[in-house]
Amino acid sequence: MMKIIKEKLNIRRAVWFLLISAMFLLFYAPHLSFDVHMKKGIQGTVVVSNFNTDRGEEIFANYNYNSHKTWLDAQPSWEVIHLSNIPIVTNSLRLGFNNVKTDIAISKIDVSFGPFKLAEYTPENISNKIIASQGMVINTNDNTINLTVNGVEGWLQLETQEYLPKAAWVAVYLSILVLSWIIAYLIDKKITWAKHIPENEMMLIAAPIWCFFMSEICTGNYYYINLMNRFYNVAIYIILYKVIYLIFRRLPISVLICNLFVVIFGIVNMYVTQFRNRPIAPWDLTAIGTAADVISNYHVQIRYFMVIAIIIAILIYLLMRAVPRENTKINVYYATYPILIIVIALFLNSVGQYYLWDMNLLSIFQTDGTALSFTGLVNQYISDQPKKPEGYSVEELKELGKELAERAAANVDPNGTKPTNIIMVMNESFADMNVGGTNYADNIIPYYLSLENTIRGNLYVDVRGGGTCNSEYESLTGNTTAFFAGGVYPFNMYMHRNVPSMISYFNQSGFTTTGIHLGKSTNWNRASAWKKLQYQDKVFAETFDGLETIHGYPSDAQNFKVLEETYEKEKDKKNFIFNITYQNHGGYDDKDDLKKTVNFSSIGGGYGHAENYFSLMKISDQDYKNLIEYFSKVKEPTMIVMFGDHQPSLGADCDNLLFPHAGTPENDMTQYITPFSIWANYDIPDETIDKLSINYLSSLIMKTANYQMTPYQEFLYELKDKYPVIGLYGCYDAAGKYYQSVYDIDDADINTYRCLQYNNVFDSDRIPSLFYPEGKESN
Repeated sequence: MMKIIKEKLNIRRAVWFLLISAMFLLFYAPHLSFDVHMKKGIQGTVVVSNFNTDRGEEIFANYNYNSHKTWLDAQPSWEVIHLSNIPIVTNSLRLGFNNVKTDIAISKIDVSFGPFKLAEYTPENISNKIIASQGMVINTNDNTINLTVNGVEGWLQLETQEYLPKAAWVAVYLSILVLSWIIAYLIDKKITWAKHIPENEMMLIAAPIWCFFMSEICTGNYYYINLMNRFYNVAIYIILYKVIYLIFRRLPISVLICNLFVVIFGIVNMYVTQFRNRPIAPWDLTAIGTAADVISNYHVQIRYFMVIAIIIAILIYLLMRAVPRENTKINVYYATYPILIIVIALFLNSVGQYYLWDMNLLSIFQTDGTALSFTGLVNQYISDQPKKPEGYSVEELKELGKELAERAAANVDPNGTKPTNIIMVMNESFADMNVGGTNYADNIIPYYLSLENTIRGNLYVDVRGGGTCNSEYESLTGNTTAFFAGGVYPFNMYMHRNVPSMISYFNQSGFTTTGIHLGKSTNWNRASAWKKLQYQDKVFAETFDGLETIHGYPSDAQNFKVLEETYEKEKDKKNFIFNITYQNHGGYDDKDDLKKTVNFSSIGGGYGHAENYFSLMKISDQDYKNLIEYFSKVKEPTMIVMFGDHQPSLGADCDNLLFPHAGTPENDMTQYITPFSIWANYDIPDETIDKLSINYLSSLIMKTANYQMTPYQEFLYELKDKYPVIGLYGCYDAAGKYYQSVYDIDDADINTYRCLQYNNVFDSDRIPSLFYPEGKESN
């Protein structure tokens, strides 16, 4: 075959063709443009969100991701709002209007590709092609699309439509290939000095660009990556190609290995994103076995562009093979020094300190590209690895464990009640917003605040407006994220092995353990994380054909109904149930199925998000009452723990209203307080705890339930009396003194906590007797 290629193909011309076409792919990414023609100008902010509903990107419309949003300060003189560089994969567009005080009059909306108009929305055809937010009134009188915004915010969204047919895409790229061949022909024929440029160097530029293009086409990211980030990604791939060459010392086979690696990594990344809503991150490489197990449960569909990508990767290799041998030798030192320079520059330039939320990672990979994002995450992952604490000694921890075990046994009341049903409800965004020093939240959760036979208090968490999984992790394990780097999510990074928690405790104590979350199992990597937490039964949204929702999320009433049904199935057994609600999740825009029962119009406008959030909280309070009334009638001793995972994100105006004293690190701590309560259907002492950080919650539950704690839980229960709050954003000691960081506390007990957590999470020589009631790890 190689002989035929060499005889029938002008190799140099083919290499030039590959390089020139690669340059087109690097510099040119086709885009759409949108033009909103105004009949009269407006004053305010226009927020344009573009997304591809086939990839589920409409969720990005709720978040401020630069890859999907454009902010424009509209001026009264504007006749056209022009939006360019819209990715050609876009099939839906949302126009948001903020702080627009006047009615909006639009004559038409055009969608174009270069000089070609693809779609035109006019008053005559738009009525059945548009949806709008609650409160926005649309009419099409006088050949005008008239929009009335009742309030300060509103949006309209165009119908889902494939603007650029696949045939047009093919035509665009065929044109690029034809033009590239013509230019390559002219260079080969007309430019004599071009003959002195070595084919191997051209190949080592062209091959990485082509494979970058095919890989990002597979992931769907290519059209969102700007030119500078395309350069960065290609530079990283060139480094990869050169490093592999230094290893194998044969250029053709090195090119083949790199081609296939880049393309196949892109394909795998596409599947991983499809299955769990986030791309591959460096820490996933430590859990390949789990990933293989999870992926086996999904249907893998081979798509045409994957096959094309692999074929192109192989064709590039065959072309490299056809390059004369004397032109494929590269001096080792020549290949080495640029590698070292670029690698050092990339890493020392801090390629990405990323907020590691799943949805944010999706946006990062989409805008920055796979290679650049992954490289930045490697850098961050390495820098975020906790170091062994000072004075760390496994033997000393074993001795401490024996002492703690004796004290734990002595703290059990032999005559006390032990509940056979323990239910933890982590209520989404459940908060008493009066903690900021105002009274705007009066009468929002009256039942919760008046419930008797209850231990309640202020729970200090380490996240706000998102990051639910960290509250879940800390409440179950007793580990604190204060000892991790900021922005770390253990569910994503530190679930490589079985994780000791309340779940493993009750597994070994003869309970049936069940996790319930009426969201997708892919949320916060729970499909994998819950496996390492070792729930016996798992209930996710995928279990049901349909769920009752409020403002787009499963209602608390629906959630508690599932919880009660789960209990009914297992009521003859001892049960530990961890239930995560979803109803109160942001955003808090107006919705047709959410009736406002709170009105802040008397104090001014701009508080719509707070009104909707408080309305949801009132519903939550009533549903919690129904749940307590249900379990107050069961015969078995039952304990219900409810707490908020974090406060909501309501926007700057609402924050200024609800937290007027914020602005210092200590005052800002009020934004990390949620309520918690422990109720039982048998007598327990009423108690109010002013300060408790979430890492202590599990030990407090175990003590209240009268179960013998593990040595680790006993240590935490004792430590809370000395330092009731240990958190990422600050700590308090028993005297009420505030410390901005746990590292500001000079106390041997804090270092012991750090050593215990290090042994629990990171040490391969973990001491099971510290963390498991049976003294050994569960299988």
